[in-house]
Amino acid sequence: MLPYLPLLAALSGLSAAAALATTTLGAPHHLVHQFDNGFWAENIAVRSNGKLLITMIAPYPQVYQLDPLAPNPAPELITTFPNHLAALGIDEINPDVFAVVANNFTTSAGGSTPGSNTIYSLDMRTYDADGKVNVSVLAQIPDAVFLNGLTTIKGGDGGKFLTSDSFKGQIFEVDIKSGSSKVWLDDPILHFPAGSGQRTSDSVFWTKLDRHIVYVTTNGGVAGPVNGTITEPGKVVAIDTRRL
Repeated sequence: MLPYLPLLAALSGLSAAAALATTTLGAPHHLVHQFDNGFWAENIAVRSNGKLLITMIAPYPQVYQLDPLAPNPAPELITTFPNHLAALGIDEINPDVFAVVANNFTTSAGGSTPGSNTIYSLDMRTYDADGKVNVSVLAQIPDAVFLNGLTTIKGGDGGKFLTSDSFKGQIFEVDIKSGSSKVWLDDPILHFPAGSGQRTSDSVFWTKLDRHIVYVTTNGGVAGPVNGTITEPGKVVAIDTRRL
């Protein structure tokens, strides 16, 4: 899990590649919005119109929208997941359609409960015109204990996304159309305290917060591509010596 982060900041004037390549913290940035005390903003996805979808763990399992280009943006409540306690990972799986992880994570328990992990589809395609969002269950993963991060491998019918279990130390693959799931990666370096969020870009990157490490599996030599089978353990690509 990410630490408590009530602040949202936006990078400006940098491409994604440049942002990844830099080794300094001097990138231009500004405060977009500060939530009140008691709010836990967990994850962000960007819509094609540039607006942000923000999942919340506290005070309620919700998704907000925020326009980072507005002079004084106010969060819009998009949806609440009444059968859960937290909303976590989010990513786009179809144009303006997003998958969202929801479960019963609590800070007191330090995790979630088995059987509560559900992936929802958040359809924003008509929201700008009529203010309506279509929320439906995309998948339930009863074998998971604490789903956290989520990243899309390939969108659309026949597409898949990955979601990490931060308790069991596994990464699940989920079929977007059928909602079926399977364990995609189960490696000792992911085990408890387990991996948190992950992202894909030909390779899969995931964080190990207790060790302050970022791991990567590559698409050549030592491991399989993101749509293949991992054959060797991941490699360390970054270590947070400041232990933030």
